[in-house]
Amino acid sequence: MAEFVQRHVERIIPELEQMERIGLFTRGEIKKIIRKRRAMEYRLQSRLKTKENYLKYIQYEIKLLSLIRKRREKMNCFYKKKEIDNAIAVRITKLFKAAIYRFQSDVKLWLSHIEFCKRMKWNFSISGMFSRMLQVHNKNPAIWLSAAKWELEENNAPENARSLLQRAIRFHPDVQLLWQEYYRMELMYTDQIRKRREILGVKDTSDVKDAVFQGKIAMVVFNQATETIPDVEFALSFLPICCEFDFTEEHENQIINHVQSRHVDKEIVWHVMAKRILEKKKVSSHVDESLPKHKAAKQLETEAFSIYEKGLQNIHTKKMWSLYLQTALERLQKSKSEKSLKKKIGKIFELMKRASEEDLLAQDLYLEWARLLNTFDKVEEAKELSIRVAQKWSTNTDVWLFCIQLHVQSKTVKETVSTLFNDAIKKVPDKDALPIWKLGVEWTTVACPEKLKDLLENGIGVNCPVISLPMKELYLEIVSLKDGIASARCLYGRLKNIRPLSLGFFRKMISIENAQLKPPIKHLRTYFEDALLDFGEIDVDLWIDYIRLELSHAKGKPENCGKIYWRAVKKLTPEKADDFVNQFTMLQTGHDISQPEYAD
Repeated sequence: MAEFVQRHVERIIPELEQMERIGLFTRGEIKKIIRKRRAMEYRLQSRLKTKENYLKYIQYEIKLLSLIRKRREKMNCFYKKKEIDNAIAVRITKLFKAAIYRFQSDVKLWLSHIEFCKRMKWNFSISGMFSRMLQVHNKNPAIWLSAAKWELEENNAPENARSLLQRAIRFHPDVQLLWQEYYRMELMYTDQIRKRREILGVKDTSDVKDAVFQGKIAMVVFNQATETIPDVEFALSFLPICCEFDFTEEHENQIINHVQSRHVDKEIVWHVMAKRILEKKKVSSHVDESLPKHKAAKQLETEAFSIYEKGLQNIHTKKMWSLYLQTALERLQKSKSEKSLKKKIGKIFELMKRASEEDLLAQDLYLEWARLLNTFDKVEEAKELSIRVAQKWSTNTDVWLFCIQLHVQSKTVKETVSTLFNDAIKKVPDKDALPIWKLGVEWTTVACPEKLKDLLENGIGVNCPVISLPMKELYLEIVSLKDGIASARCLYGRLKNIRPLSLGFFRKMISIENAQLKPPIKHLRTYFEDALLDFGEIDVDLWIDYIRLELSHAKGKPENCGKIYWRAVKKLTPEKADDFVNQFTMLQTGHDISQPEYAD
């Protein structure tokens, strides 16, 4: 091993002598470099070669090369670059190759080597490196794309890029991204040719019949892609790619014609056709260019809506209605005058009524309908509609919340709101009903405070921990605020005997007690002891907080900490006990996060 290391060190001596001779490094620095490289070489010559050792050596050499460049610029000294800088760069490449040979499965290692070559501007070697990498990682589509992108954008070799993507598709014919990027690459190549002609001053392109120049190869790619993957959304995904270029209007029309002929039974096709009219005026041949801007926009909107109507004649589904109404709602937001706003809202109400009568209106659109009615001063209609929706989706939490909130905001009589709340908690499954209970508590606190206690009692009595446990905590908080700490302590004494209990229940009572001006340690100890009976085996923080109480409270007894410590070690599970010991040690050594002090 030593002979190999010595041989490698001797090879770098001429390079180091040149560094010292031209003043890049002092003799002392050269000795440090030799020691560092010798240590690195010994690690690489060991029997167990690790990737980390290679990476450390590579990183050291890259930093050294960067330091040399900085010193050259500072000294304005650029002699012997081939003997020094290039020699180090070649050594880094050899290290990369050695590491890659041993750890070929590491994609990052390959890419790091390629990135280094890019920085060195060794473009002549990158294509070969990508080729070797793909021999090992041909199942990774992202690497094929990276290689093709390099060939097209940086190596200016579109034929190589095309060849790579064709090979990638043979390996992965079902990967949509490969087809999309292949299509984009052909359009980019066409765009480059067009721009090159513009730079050369050739403006007349009417006589150019070249297939690449006209973008026909891209359309061949699209046709092959859609034959391989006959999915409508995949076919439509090529439209945004077309929009990136200014010569692809014909491509867009061909894509639309393609999906129309093959997927006329898909809602998304009609939606895209209508949206194109609204987003690109040039695709509509029926708009009079002499019309004022607002009238032209109205005509386009009418034309787009007529496409949705045709779609409904072919596909009578809830999704079709949803897409139609979503577009109508988007157009509503773009209204610029009150007159236009009224017409559009009237149109939306009409459409929603039609969809509702056919039982094809989605739940979210029902709620949007009610919101719009409420916004445009049709409050009673909105409330009636919200009740209908709640009855239709009687187990949905969001629907009931919307309905109740709408009635509360419109100051409906208390009896009606109370009835709605009772209906909601009966029909919504208990596991989903907690938001409704909380809303009921908020409303009752303001509107019917005399019924609040009964509501809370009903909440803690529900045979579902998802509701009963949070309601206990809420009950404690409300009683402490309304009736004082004494009533809260009394309630705590009763509720702690009603199972199940949560850790949050005990912590809520501890926080309520700590909110007092002088929290008595007697009660705080009681709460901690009660909590430890149920959660002492699993909760480390509870034991730590108990110890912290004895240390920080004005009437605490630090001598009790030892007893609490041994109790914790015995009761906690082995894994939790180790965590507790670590936290306790940090607490004892003063590395604890700051906690509020207890009053005297």
